[in-house]
Amino acid sequence: MDGKTRQVPRDQWIWSPQPTRPAIITRQMWENAQDIGAEHATARDGTEPSAHPLTRRTYILRSRVRCRICRRRMCGVVRTSSRYYTGEPDVTYVYYKCAHNTGNQRHFAAAPDHPKTVTVRAFGFGTSPHTPRTHHDHGRPG
Repeated sequence: MDGKTRQVPRDQWIWSPQPTRPAIITRQMWENAQDIGAEHATARDGTEPSAHPLTRRTYILRSRVRCRICRRRMCGVVRTSSRYYTGEPDVTYVYYKCAHNTGNQRHFAAAPDHPKTVTVRAFGFGTSPHTPRTHHDHGRPG
């Protein structure tokens, strides 16, 4: 042993035929929780920025907004609108974009009618244009 914790694959787990303690949840509830946790495993919780050196912002609803069409997690993107000709400062808008790739055969098979791009603007809940809103149109082509 080198003192490191290693993940043992589920198929190698040993289940006791007789419980040693009373169960606080059913095995089915536990299995469901594992599936939900695995789905969220690639998402970083919290509002702190990523450790990546190019990180410039965090997205409040990162990995929690889903596309209505394919149910994939949407990711945050920033778009700047130039106000060059009006002399006003540029405006930055935050959107959530579906990660569906129509060129990927698995993505296409799962949602053949999915448009090439699905985005939703994150605005309207607070005073900042960077504050996401929850709205019934999330995931509609835009």
